[in-house]
Amino acid sequence: MIDVLVVGAGPAGLRAAAECAIKGLNTLVVERKKSVGDKPCGAALTPSVTREYRIKCEGEKLHTLTLQAGDNKTRLNLDQPVVSVYKKELDKYLLDKALDVGARVEFNKTYKANMKSRVLVNASGASNLPRERLALTAQVYIEGAKGDFKFLYDKRLSSYGYGWVIPKKKGLVAGVGCLLSQMNHPSQIRKNLAWMLGREAIEALEYPRIGLVPFMGPINKTCAGTMLKVGDAAGFASPFSGEGLYYGLKSASIASDVISDYLEFGTSLNEYERAWRESFGQILLLNRLAAKVLYGNRFMLKYLIKKIEGNQKITSLLNKHMSKQEITPINYVQSIPHILGV
Repeated sequence: MIDVLVVGAGPAGLRAAAECAIKGLNTLVVERKKSVGDKPCGAALTPSVTREYRIKCEGEKLHTLTLQAGDNKTRLNLDQPVVSVYKKELDKYLLDKALDVGARVEFNKTYKANMKSRVLVNASGASNLPRERLALTAQVYIEGAKGDFKFLYDKRLSSYGYGWVIPKKKGLVAGVGCLLSQMNHPSQIRKNLAWMLGREAIEALEYPRIGLVPFMGPINKTCAGTMLKVGDAAGFASPFSGEGLYYGLKSASIASDVISDYLEFGTSLNEYERAWRESFGQILLLNRLAAKVLYGNRFMLKYLIKKIEGNQKITSLLNKHMSKQEITPINYVQSIPHILGV
């Protein structure tokens, strides 16, 4: 009998499969699509990802990040670079790693309830989340284009979301994300992207790729019976920075440890819920609160951008957030006086 059945061959699913296989568990991944890397994604590996997972994909090292609200912008020097890779290459790397350690992967295969396993890992992505928890994204890749690594916050761009420009080795990706419930119609996302491209003087020749991402933080329950949810399926993505890769990979690692203990020693799978909350639950909660306060509030966003420039305390906090080291809710509370200028 299969020990672990993983549904979905995205980064979280492939990482969970690899770590389960390394532990000697009979592991199978089923993926309904024909190949990996199909989802629109900025694929910017933060220092936390490169430090913990040592992913070996050729990428562009980005040493600065521009934050822009309206006409106000500031450039943040990164203590450690963000590595910008291609999503398809990242997923292929993770696929090869899973296969190398003995996991099996079957494409063009849809999960059905009669597929038996001792534990089920749901890594099927955001599409099954409730509509009110989702953002719609549109992204284009522009071959040969140059630009700064940038996040843009503007009500004209997205009433509850942001835009991004991420350089790659041979071009850049540019995209927009907005909470679905804040959009008049899904087609609006393409207009918003076109507005941003025009503002940034970026000419896109290809049609934008559309995708869904979790945008309201983790779901309430990620463990039910012998099923665990990881990555986007559990809502593990920041609604403010858009980062999902780290939380997807980290949740996969935590899930594999809990599954191994469950199958070997009979411990509870509910330990998964406690472990991920302790690891990164508070950070995602703070990101959600920041998004609620700032999105659509152009005056607050402009004020915040002004306060970041040259403020070592705030820039240090942002760098810590990207590296996931030595950061706690108290760090955010301590930064409030510096943001308010008191």
